[in-house]
Amino acid sequence: MDIRPVQEEDAVAAAVLCMQLGYSTDAAAVLARMRQIAGDRNRAVLVARLAEEVVGWIDLSVEYYLQSEPVALIGGWWLRSLLVGRALGCNSARLQRIGRASGVWLGCGSGRM
Repeated sequence: MDIRPVQEEDAVAAAVLCMQLGYSTDAAAVLARMRQIAGDRNRAVLVARLAEEVVGWIDLSVEYYLQSEPVALIGGWWLRSLLVGRALGCNSARLQRIGRASGVWLGCGSGRM
């Protein structure tokens, strides 16, 4: 399994994962969001690939608050049985340093109402 920054060619796979969470989307919408995120220095998306197939993603957002130091908010979707979440989570400390955040809050996509 390898972890790397999301690329435009991942849009179809990412859209499928989003739809599995219950989000109504398509590859074009995901690609547009990917491009918006790429232009934001306080955001990042990593994907996990197994045998060249995208099997999960993690989304980092550094948030700034008046009451505290910046916090890295991390959410994503992964296949738990493949330990993708663990592999992606190992990158959270690195992402925290990149975003200069004082803490990390993890969220896991397991479904959407």
